[in-house]
Amino acid sequence: MANDVKGVQWAGLLNIARNSDVPIGLINIIKNGEMGMAVTYDGIGNAVASFRSGGKYTYGILGIGYNHKMKKNRLVAEAGLGAHIPVLKWLRINNELKVSSIGCDSSDPVYNAGYLLLPAFRIGRHFELFGGGSINYMETKNRDAENVFPNHSLWKGNNSEKLQQAYVGYQVGAQFIF
Repeated sequence: MANDVKGVQWAGLLNIARNSDVPIGLINIIKNGEMGMAVTYDGIGNAVASFRSGGKYTYGILGIGYNHKMKKNRLVAEAGLGAHIPVLKWLRINNELKVSSIGCDSSDPVYNAGYLLLPAFRIGRHFELFGGGSINYMETKNRDAENVFPNHSLWKGNNSEKLQQAYVGYQVGAQFIF
């Protein structure tokens, strides 16, 4: 907890401050910062509602959703950190590092970690549309989850114990900023 932070404010889970441009944590309650609810969809079938909170430059991401490609255990949980690069009043470039667990309610989930480069277009004061490419790594021990893995890959490392893949993907989304 802090009043006015000069520089980086770091916490693993929760930052609280009146002013902080660079909070690094999953949840950032910054009075003069930005909080929003986003809905996203990506190339492997994840539809996620996420809470995004932070300051002028960095933000945290916590989300929960659904994967329509999984046969069972479709619950998705995600967490990540992001950084805004302001370009124009109505345009910024969001950079995100995210980890998700598909089938997080099962004993053998699919793990997906990636970097996303997302141009974001501000429409009015409270609405933002974004979308862009990602580079990802997926892994699971669950053979029933093969249909979630993309048909294209940069690298595959499948063996009898686990499925692994590096691939280029995408994500699109809309955010309400309050």
